[in-house]
Amino acid sequence: MMKEMNNMVNWVKNLCLPAKIEFILSMVGILVSLFNSVRANKLCVAMWKCQSTDLNLFHVMLSILWVFAWCYFLNYLCNRGYEGAAWVLVLLPYIIITSIVFAFVSVGAMKKI
Repeated sequence: MMKEMNNMVNWVKNLCLPAKIEFILSMVGILVSLFNSVRANKLCVAMWKCQSTDLNLFHVMLSILWVFAWCYFLNYLCNRGYEGAAWVLVLLPYIIITSIVFAFVSVGAMKKI
């Protein structure tokens, strides 16, 4: 068990910077979702309704698997010389969300004028 943990830590250490940032942000997001679910006495992820704990554990495990697959892909891009593309893929969701928030704030400010 300890050997597998060391392998996983080494894998994360060897990721390129965009993949490391994506890994950290994704794992923090999963942990926050889990803590919110535990606080509500239900194991839910994000805003989905919880019926079965087994299904939600499956969803968490699938989310973690997706994070590893996505980080592997980002690291693959970096190793092939496409670090800029990896950065775009990591930052694009945050740029889009920020743009949408600013658009809503601008529309709200314009209605008050």
